[in-house]
Amino acid sequence: MRRTFPFLWVLVTALLIISSHQVSAATWEMVGDAAWADVHSLPEFENTLELMLQSFEEHVVIRLPLKRCLEEAEIEKILQGIYRRNDLVEASLVRMDAVIRFSIGMNTVEFLFQWIESKEMRDEVTRRVPQIISMILRPGMTEREKIGAIHDHVVSTVEYDDSMMGHGAWQAMQGRAVCQGYALFTHLLLEGAGFESRIVMGEDHAWNLVLVEGRWRHLDTAFDDPVIVGGPKPENISREAFLKTDAQTRALGHRWDESRYPEAR
Repeated sequence: MRRTFPFLWVLVTALLIISSHQVSAATWEMVGDAAWADVHSLPEFENTLELMLQSFEEHVVIRLPLKRCLEEAEIEKILQGIYRRNDLVEASLVRMDAVIRFSIGMNTVEFLFQWIESKEMRDEVTRRVPQIISMILRPGMTEREKIGAIHDHVVSTVEYDDSMMGHGAWQAMQGRAVCQGYALFTHLLLEGAGFESRIVMGEDHAWNLVLVEGRWRHLDTAFDDPVIVGGPKPENISREAFLKTDAQTRALGHRWDESRYPEAR
């Protein structure tokens, strides 16, 4: 499920009246409702922004001294690099707007990020994931058995949301979500159980990659939870999209940018 984010780029050359907060690289402080940071280089700018996004900040202001105004293409390249490295950030982001202001050798870049879930929702998911893990996993399980238990829990407790409203892990945890919600919930459970996981944002679909027994494998909990319009949910849990290679996943009709993700051979 590939989404594009609207961009709002505004260049302002007027003198700015701004406070003189000096925040070290990769740290920030709250000024009003904004996460505010001063950085000294483009790499620091990118690192700080990435950490802010990993913390799901909504209002971000970063100042960077340069003799020239930052260009739209530079900011967009930085954002795309962050999204490429951080599946959870990309899969959780609904909208991004940005304003670039430049005056007297200082760039001030202000971002507004809209996330799928509120902080309260994310906090509830964070609290519940260890509880779910402790409930469904048993001592002595193999890696495949643990992943199977997570897969079956998601498939058996989540129903596909035909209204197309449930995009987040919280919605999946409540019992209704689209494929994106399935993938986010599955990702958090896998990571909570100690697995390395990726969220694959494919063409109009989302699922997971998980590192199991030293090999990457595809895992699609939404695909294994069929929607039967007007009928009951099947009693048997499908494993048709469980721990599959790239070739097997392509055979299911899945399409994705394979250069972005590790090979599943």
